This record gives sequence, structure tokens and C-alpha cells, in this order.
Amino acid sequence: METTRTKLRGVNLGSWLLLEKWMVPSLFEGLEATDETTWCAELGPAATERLRRHWDRFVTREDFAWIAARGLNAVRIPIGHWIFGSDYPYHPKYGANCHPFVDGGIAVLDAGSLETVGAVATTDRFVRLNAAGDGRHALVSTTGGFQVLDAGTWGEAHGNHTHYFNATPC
Repeated sequence: METTRTKLRGVNLGSWLLLEKWMVPSLFEGLEATDETTWCAELGPAATERLRRHWDRFVTREDFAWIAARGLNAVRIPIGHWIFGSDYPYHPKYGANCHPFVDGGIAVLDAGSLETVGAVATTDRFVRLNAAGDGRHALVSTTGGFQVLDAGTWGEAHGNHTHYFNATPC
């Protein structure tokens, strides 16, 4: 078995899926909030719509293309523990809103548009997403088992180049 080593060159996409006030102070204007926890608690039910709007616009397909065009091959995307569901310990910063965060799960995005084409909803406290190793599938592991996600895109080596294919993700 031949081992190939790949040097990772990457970038951090902070404040996309985990708000960081110092990176996007405009989202915190007019609020007493200091982090995503207090931001969600202060906004209450309005947090869901505002977060989804931020998620849809803060990082786009064009950003990933720009990153790749500069030779970067890795992206770090910080996420909060609460994306895995609302069964987490109460904290006084939550105020009257015991579970201030948007409920979690895994969204399957179209590689071309970043539009949501599927989702894996879970309230499980243990969720792990791993590449299946074939360049096409991902495994979602939970305490109850696992699910296979088909990314709908893959490449097949052909001599000195690769042919790329796509299908409907599922």
C-alpha cells in the first residue's frame, strides 16, 4: 500500500457558523451580547432568522473558489457545541430562554450554489462527520449508529488526469 502525504495549507473561516464579536461587530450593534450565547439569548426567537441570513451570506461558493485558486487545500470551520441539539446544561447568561441556540443537525449543500439540498436532523449529543475515504461519501456517526451521505460528486483517476462526475446528492 502506497502512502501519499499531503501538506495542508489552509485558512480559518471563523465567525461563519460560530459568531465571534471581534470578527463581525456589525451583528452585535445595539445589543449587550458579547458572544453567540448571549447574542442568541438576547434576540430570543429572532435569532434563528438572523443567524440563517448570516450563514447564507457570510461565506459563499465564491469564497471557496477564491481560497482554492490561491492553492489552499484545507479550511477550518469553527462550530459551537450547541449545533448538536438543545440538551445542554443551563447557564445564567441564557436568561429566560433555556435553550437559546438554533437547533442542530447537518445540512447537505450543493457544491455549486451552497443551497441546502438535504439535511440530517439530530438531537444526539454525540455526532461525528467523517469522510468515507472514497472522495464521495461521508459517514454521520451518532450514539444510535451511522448514516451514509452521498455527496453526489466524485473523481476517477484515468492515466495522468482525473475525470469528475456528479449526481444528485442524497
